[in-house]
Amino acid sequence: MNHITLIGTTKAPETKTTANGFDLLKFQVVTEDEYPTRDGESKTRSETHNCVAWGNLAKLRADLQPGELVSVAGRIQTRKYTGKDGQDRYFTEVVVSDVQRLRQPPLPAHTGDKLAAVVEDEFADDDIPFIRNATLYGDELYLHRRSKAPWER
Repeated sequence: MNHITLIGTTKAPETKTTANGFDLLKFQVVTEDEYPTRDGESKTRSETHNCVAWGNLAKLRADLQPGELVSVAGRIQTRKYTGKDGQDRYFTEVVVSDVQRLRQPPLPAHTGDKLAAVVEDEFADDDIPFIRNATLYGDELYLHRRSKAPWER
């Protein structure tokens, strides 16, 4: 059975569409591993894993940001290609079947001020906003609201 599960932080997410029209998401997952030294101290070793997701999963996770803590499941695949020097080269990657967000990177410090300004502009004095969460993409702040308060359902 060829199966791998990684938990780590994302690095360099990049979306593409192939010449054949397939959606592709390439990213890396950085994992950390602790090991003891001869002196009895604990050291941390980082490993970077190349990952690729195709189709609907690539579309669904196209908004991955660098630094997000994720759980990635998939299979390991090694591809062989010929380099410019004529030598055979090998490239190992994880072909992703599932990506779960475990934690998003922290928002910049000014996000709270921006959120307060958006809420103040968007809601009248007698309205009470029920915001589930807010997401900052670049300079744009998106509010995710519930339609009703829990006691109104």
